[in-house]
This record gives sequence, structure tokens and C-alpha cells, in this order.
Amino acid sequence: MTFCRCTRLPELGLLLLATLLLASGCAPKARMMVWRPAELDIAGLERLAILDFEGDQQSGKIARSALQSQLFENKYYNLIDQAELARVRPVTTPEGNPDLTAAMEAARTMGVDAILCGQVVSYNVLDDLQTDHHIELGGSTSKSSKGDTSSGVGFGLDSTQTLTREASVSVAAKLIDVRTGEIRAARQFSHTFHGKRVNGQGDLPPREAILTKLLNECSQDVVRMIAPHYLPQEVVLARQYYGKGMNELRAGNKSAMKGNWTEAEKHWQTALRENPQSHAAQFNLALAAEARLDYPAAMQHLDNAIKGYAASDYQAAKKRMTAGQQKFQLAFAQAQSRPTAQAALAARNQPPPMAPNAQFPPQQQFVQQPPQYGPPQQPAAPHNVPPQMPAYGPPPPTGPQVMPASHSQLPPQ
Repeated sequence: MTFCRCTRLPELGLLLLATLLLASGCAPKARMMVWRPAELDIAGLERLAILDFEGDQQSGKIARSALQSQLFENKYYNLIDQAELARVRPVTTPEGNPDLTAAMEAARTMGVDAILCGQVVSYNVLDDLQTDHHIELGGSTSKSSKGDTSSGVGFGLDSTQTLTREASVSVAAKLIDVRTGEIRAARQFSHTFHGKRVNGQGDLPPREAILTKLLNECSQDVVRMIAPHYLPQEVVLARQYYGKGMNELRAGNKSAMKGNWTEAEKHWQTALRENPQSHAAQFNLALAAEARLDYPAAMQHLDNAIKGYAASDYQAAKKRMTAGQQKFQLAFAQAQSRPTAQAALAARNQPPPMAPNAQFPPQQQFVQQPPQYGPPQQPAAPHNVPPQMPAYGPPPPTGPQVMPASHSQLPPQ
């Protein structure tokens, strides 16, 4: 275990040195969830059917079940069950294998946009049990009461039993546009496991549990390929050692480290009121805004921090945050490309903007405006006025932030 010891700087009386920022090793860290776009082109796709994958024994059916569960939790697509396609026409061969041609025809009849299919290339777990024997030789010398010396030689047999378990799961998936027959995405994902137990000691999960975990990891890779998704991101918090606002800034850091960004932001706002010159409070408020996906507010706080102290760490954070904002906007643009989102936007006909002091339901606060086309741009309205949104978007964080199981469906405005 590694311990970290931070030393207190002498009180120099200078505001620039009143805050120790982002020092390596000792700096507090926190995690937030960031919204990222699908890795490949999914424009215009919304209704998705998942077929049984090809694979030995039941691995193909297990893969479809895992993918269906992951995509259902993601909630980007409207999933059409394979059984519904089978009502139009059989989508499996007499041998029980998936019939892609029949499934495509059934999907066109039902107005499905895309089919997800593929093959389980590997779904194996192997155990190797080895027993090693070691012979130990030893000698001893003793002296009798009469002064006679005697010696002897002995040996012992020691055994070591090692159970090694190795597993691999590999899934090849492709997304096919039903309307054109075009393959919109195709990749193969693999995950492996290696573990051992010596003389009954050591944690070795059951075989089926290992295969399930590896298959879920492959399924998550597929989801990231074809749908907007959340990823965890670790950030470093700014610190303050003395001066006005120190206690509140530290309390905010503790809350953020526990995942409670809402509570952390309240403490940092208080710290900024107590010390308006605190660039550390401004920087941490930028992180809090990023955690709720309000990038315009995050950039404003970050620029204020840089004006107070142009630290290289602040500059690096701005570069990272700018890239994150662009990815967030791309994810939103993908969400807007869904046919139902396009129809909802057209039906709304762009109502007039609300007053800057208007009150909003909690679930619509802190939402950034995505561009409908073109490069990322900042909204003209103040960041606390949510703009018109598509029907689908990332859920606004509430309470301690953890890995969300899905994207929430926001109600129409």
C-alpha cells in the first residue's frame, strides 16, 4: 500500500500561493459520467431487431439475450423482438440457425430500420490442474552424553496443486440497414480471463459466471459502437490550504469524491462567495457543471479560473473539456437524427423562447443545447435557460452520481 504525505507551504501571504492546485499524488480525485456518441454512423436508425447469433450450442441465443438486455437498458433504440418477426414469416432455418434473408423481408414488412446479427466466434472456458511434487533433503547431527557424535539424513515430500482457469469470449456483430441492405457497422470484440487457485487458496469465479461476465463486456462494446452511451471519467479537484473559503472548498471536495456533485457544487458556491478571488472554487465549479453536462457554464467557470491563475493544469482541463463538449454535441445530434425526434421537432415548430427567469421542472434543468447541424456552437441564451430539446437525451444527474442504467426519456415540452 502506498501512502501519500502532503507538506504545508509556509504562509507567504500571496493569493497565488494560497491554493495548491492539482499536485500529483496527493490531489483528490472524483468520478463523473460523461455522455459519448456512438462510435459509428447510426443516423436515421431507431427501430432495431436483434437476431439469434450463430454459435455452438446455445451461445448464439445467449449472445442475443445479453445484447437485448444491454440495448434495452440503453434505451436509444425501439427494440423489436425476434418473435414478432417470426409472426410475419419464419426467421430461422429448420436446423434452428438464423435465416437473415427471411428476417430482412419480415423486418421490411414491419417497418424495422435495422437488424443486429453476427456470430459468437469463441465461448470457451478451460481448466488445467497441475500437481507438482518437491523432495526436500535434510540432515541432523547429535551428541550423546558420552561425547559420541552421530548424524543422519532425511527427506520429505511436498506437493503443490494449481488449478488454472482460462476463458475467452469473442463476438462478431454487424448492423444492417433494412431499407438499403447496407452494413452500417461491423466489428469483432473479444475479452479474456485468466485466474488460478493454489492448494485451494485464491478467488476463482465459477465457469458460467466468467463466461457471462465476458459476454456482457462484449455486449457493452457493441452498444458503444451503435448507440450514444455513458462512460466514467476521473477528474482531479483543486485544493486550498488556508484562507477564506477553505473549509467550504474542502467540504465540496469530500462530497465530489463520494459522487455527490450536487452537494459539492453548493459548498463550492459558498466558498466562492466567501472568497470571490478563489480560482480553485471556480475550477471545481467548472467540474460540477461538466458533471451535470452543462458545458457552457463549465467553460465560463473554467475561463474565470484561468483569468485568476493560468495554471497548466487548468489549460489541460479546458482542452479535455472542449473535446468532451464536442462529443456530447455529436451524441445529441445522433439523438436528433432518430425519426421520432425529427417528427417531434417539426411538430413543435420552434415555440418562442421562455423568459430568462422562467421556472423549469427539475428534469429539464442544466441541459445544454445541441446543434442540429454544423460545428459545435454556444447557445445565445443564458446557460440556465434550457433550450428546445429532442425527445431523447441524457438524463440529468440527481443526487449522488453513479453509472446510470439507461438514458431517461424526457417528456415533450
